[in-house]
Amino acid sequence: MHLAIGATFGSPAIDPKGRLVYRGVIPPMPTRNAPGGPVGFTIPQQPDSSPIVRADFDTRTVDTLTTFKALNPGAMTVTPDKDGNLAMKITVNPLDTGDEWAMLTDGTIAIVRAHDYHIEWLDPDGARCSTPKLPFDWKRLTDEAK
Repeated sequence: MHLAIGATFGSPAIDPKGRLVYRGVIPPMPTRNAPGGPVGFTIPQQPDSSPIVRADFDTRTVDTLTTFKALNPGAMTVTPDKDGNLAMKITVNPLDTGDEWAMLTDGTIAIVRAHDYHIEWLDPDGARCSTPKLPFDWKRLTDEAK
């Protein structure tokens, strides 16, 4: 599945050759709980990475350019009650980090790696390079701050 929309899935862009570049998504299929378990279904965990894909309308092909670490949306469980209403429970890690990406006007893709604050560059010709880690004074979080 591909989501060429903004906000959560990033902003799609058109490269200098007129190809659409956007974040692809690999959707997991919901599964039913095992017999004897809770009623309803649990939505499987999302993959921990997402592809950046390019669609060429002339050749009608889509290729994967690179991947980046995606935010984990959390574990979600949907359960019906006795009246047929659905109750949804979501458990989220508020401290999770994910990478971000953008495309420059010349078609270069920049991926900001959240783990250590460096940028990886993917040139339109496929060449890759990286900037050094940005200086950042890590702050330890106490249990109270969390």
